[in-house]
Amino acid sequence: MKQTFTLFLSCFFLLSFLHAQRIVYRYDAAGNRTARIIEYNSQPQLAAMQPQEPQHYEDHMFPDKSVVIYPNPTRGQVTVEIQNYDAETVGNISISTVNGRLLQRADISGSHTPLDIGSQPDGMYLFSITIDGQTSTWKILKK
Repeated sequence: MKQTFTLFLSCFFLLSFLHAQRIVYRYDAAGNRTARIIEYNSQPQLAAMQPQEPQHYEDHMFPDKSVVIYPNPTRGQVTVEIQNYDAETVGNISISTVNGRLLQRADISGSHTPLDIGSQPDGMYLFSITIDGQTSTWKILKK
């Protein structure tokens, strides 16, 4: 009985670890939410499971604008789509490693901004999108 319970408990923790998802919010000194980060493990490590289709996530952190980044995970090409982006809006995208090393910075010039991280090794990258002084940070998986 004890062995069965231990086996069940081990399987439960393994499955919950493989499909973990967490949403992290960042706040400025005045208590205003400045960033929303989705941390997830979309690629289970079990060989028997089939790979998932690339996913995209949407963020409504910016007033009157909607941000979509796809595909995630990616093989290199990533598109940042910002709905309701106009010529008067000032924005940029910074790509860095999870250790904080800046890899690339690009100005947002329109509603669709293609980016390429194909030359970088596989791993997790942080995309920080700043529009009119507000920043939203995204985790993008390159495989």
